[in-house]
Amino acid sequence: MAPRDYTQPPGRGTKIGVSVAEARRVRLWILAGLLLVAIVLAFRGAASYLEQRIAGRLERVARSAGVQIRYEALHIGLAPPFVLRGVTITKPGKFVARIDSLTVSPRFRGPRGLGLLGQMSVGGVRLSLPADIEANLRPTTWEIDPDRSITLESPVQGLALTTVASPRGRAFDVAATRLNLDALISFAIEGDSSKELGLLDGGAHMEGDPRRDFQGTWRFAAFGGQGGGSLIVLPESPDAKVQFQSSMRGLDFARILRSLGVDAPRDENALGSLSGTISVGGRLHDPASLEVIQRIDFKSPEKAPLEVSRLRGDFNHEVVASTGARVTIAVSPDAADFIALAEVPPLFVRTLLIAEDAAFYGHPGIDLTELPKAIAANIARGGAVRGASTITQQLAKNLFLTREKSLQRKLRELSYAFLLESALGKQRILEIYLNVIEWGPGLYGLRPAARHYFDKDPQALSPREIAFLVSMIPGPLKYQASIQGGEVRRGFDTLVNNLLVKVRSVDAITEDEFQRALEETLVFRGQPPPIDGLWEPPGPQ
Repeated sequence: MAPRDYTQPPGRGTKIGVSVAEARRVRLWILAGLLLVAIVLAFRGAASYLEQRIAGRLERVARSAGVQIRYEALHIGLAPPFVLRGVTITKPGKFVARIDSLTVSPRFRGPRGLGLLGQMSVGGVRLSLPADIEANLRPTTWEIDPDRSITLESPVQGLALTTVASPRGRAFDVAATRLNLDALISFAIEGDSSKELGLLDGGAHMEGDPRRDFQGTWRFAAFGGQGGGSLIVLPESPDAKVQFQSSMRGLDFARILRSLGVDAPRDENALGSLSGTISVGGRLHDPASLEVIQRIDFKSPEKAPLEVSRLRGDFNHEVVASTGARVTIAVSPDAADFIALAEVPPLFVRTLLIAEDAAFYGHPGIDLTELPKAIAANIARGGAVRGASTITQQLAKNLFLTREKSLQRKLRELSYAFLLESALGKQRILEIYLNVIEWGPGLYGLRPAARHYFDKDPQALSPREIAFLVSMIPGPLKYQASIQGGEVRRGFDTLVNNLLVKVRSVDAITEDEFQRALEETLVFRGQPPPIDGLWEPPGPQ
């Protein structure tokens, strides 16, 4: 059969054919489609490979950092090229960080003109810490430069991060210029949100591994003052050593409290300002080895708050006993239970300071030098066994605050401690302390305590009876179980003996007095104070 000539016009009844050009176009479209499918498949295969590599890299980084990382989706695509959604980073017992999304896209024009740049968008970030502390970073957009710098573009500007090589490995620089913290981040402490964080100026430099070989420095201007410091971790065997230094000047205490969500007066220097330096040195993983040197200066307000200034004279202090009954303590020489500091036996004061606040006469209300020992003791015993509160802090807690254990209460406690020191002085603080602290259920003040346990005036107490009463102070309700039936149980008796050893070690008592105290048997002859039918307190003074 002769081939048909498709170049001639078809005759009547002949089916119309496809031209050579049309056939070529069809073949080209088919080839293009196949090529596109191949490209898509190749891209998807490469994207899947990259997704697996990135996922593996994230897992390795998380493992080396001792954290757990989970995410809902990791996607490599065309627009945008990289997306990570629903990220959760956890370090058990330390923190939980949640990132809504992280997107990276190319950008060909930035604030400085044309150029290959990157744009990173980060959804909301929520960081949860122990003690019911939470930090929230609002959604942000960042510009990524080829020179490894990252600059904040929105919701505000004024923050830049740069990474460079250093002898310790990768180094990071952070610079803030009038950064509006309120528009960028918020904190919540026990449910109360931060307010008026204000503007931040300053910077920080960090390089190395904080667990082994690290150096960091920082400086900032905020809260009406300035601060700065450094942290160095030295790679020594068998344990790295840490050197920490921090300085502050003119930090407004009221502004700090308000920024953290704690109610505080708005007047300038209403609660005083802090200046000074703190340095810490020792082995990184041994808190007991850390030595702390502090120099804290508190500039008192021109006028002390009324609740503090009234303590200079006679006043009534009302408390709610463990039974629920209201008890009023009259801190006045006219009250039968009041004891002036001049009447307190010197040995009692000495024993009290040895047990509760050895640096009482040398600190401005807080004493950070005892903090490492407290941390070490708590770690060794597996819990919050020992605190590091000064007598001034204890008095602030007794006079102004509840028994609730919270960061909010601790911040208020620090504020009141500084104010008490500046408004009252050491002697008056001790005098009020000895008249208002609790020594048992419904039992407040040294004179009632001496009468209740030993049927004596404080001046007649023996060294062992003094050690007993001082040992009761950390847990006056808890330790009641240790003296049931009128006999001191072995555990509490050991506490009393240990305190006597400390008293003897500083020659507060002689060796003969010490031996007699060890051999003495405590005899309880007092009667508990009446709880029911307590008289109603007078009106506020």
